[in-house]
Amino acid sequence: MPEVTNEVLKTAIVAALVKVMIHPDFVDAGLASGTAQVDIGCPSPARATQPGFDWETGGSDEQGAPFVDTPSQYRTFAFVVSPSQITGPSGQILHGTAQELYISGGVGAEVTSAVYLTADDVPNIEAVGKYLEAGVGLVPQP
Repeated sequence: MPEVTNEVLKTAIVAALVKVMIHPDFVDAGLASGTAQVDIGCPSPARATQPGFDWETGGSDEQGAPFVDTPSQYRTFAFVVSPSQITGPSGQILHGTAQELYISGGVGAEVTSAVYLTADDVPNIEAVGKYLEAGVGLVPQP
């Protein structure tokens, strides 16, 4: 597996964000309201790597559903993981899940998503862009 340094990952995500920002629904989805920020390090661990993670419920042995008291300042977290960590129950590679859910006034919503990349994905800016599009709630463009 190729090594992915923080600098390489950040460069790939910044390049892929250009693709995301030209998505035809980017503005209408309310995603153009601020400047995209790419930081290294995440305030919580990758949910799909938690022991007993269940792709259908989003829960795990260590933490049930990913409810938070205060939403993160980030819309999407990106994690580099091994393919075995993101292989779903049917054997397919799954590149995203809810990272944080927030309940207010009895209504729950996903406030932060997780995008999972393998080391082999990172150099493929088109693929990273598609995974990020899905991660921010856009239908990936062909």
